[in-house]
Amino acid sequence: MDKLHWLKGVWKSTSAQGVLPNRAPFTYIDTLSITQPKNKPYLNFISNTINNEEDRKPMHCEYGFLRLVNNKICLQLAHNFGVNSLEKGEYDEVVSKIVINGTSVVQCVSH
Repeated sequence: MDKLHWLKGVWKSTSAQGVLPNRAPFTYIDTLSITQPKNKPYLNFISNTINNEEDRKPMHCEYGFLRLVNNKICLQLAHNFGVNSLEKGEYDEVVSKIVINGTSVVQCVSH
């Protein structure tokens, strides 16, 4: 995971906008924490969103793991609205670029 050392830390958006079908565009603040457990070959991925700094109303969150093997990358996520996703892709270490695509989505709970 040394190749992805630049990802480790806490990242916070200054301005983010969401667009969903059948819903007006909305703004939010996202905080992303990427850490590596000692001596483990993966990164922990935690993303939490709030509506704004004043109200701090919780919105969406994701918990998961990021793995890298031979420049192939896999991101496994569990979402707070009952969906689990698996995304796979490639890491280009020359330009420190990750390209991933959703490959599998499982809905655990029907709305």
